[in-house]
Amino acid sequence: MSAASIAYEKKTGLDYDEYYDLYEKLTGDNTIPPDMEFDWDEDDEEGLKKKFPALWDRYGDNPIEY
Repeated sequence: MSAASIAYEKKTGLDYDEYYDLYEKLTGDNTIPPDMEFDWDEDDEEGLKKKFPALWDRYGDNPIEY
């Protein structure tokens, strides 16, 4: 849902809460999404290579920007 909300925000200028309200209204899904925390340093290339080898092989030299 995170990628969809980011795209929605960029396209409409509305925030995550407005996205989620619309999502809930259209789907009837009122499950509260869990809070997620990530424990990596985006500048630690060696650590990222170890944690995500397949993604690093594919995107490490050409990261996706959002």
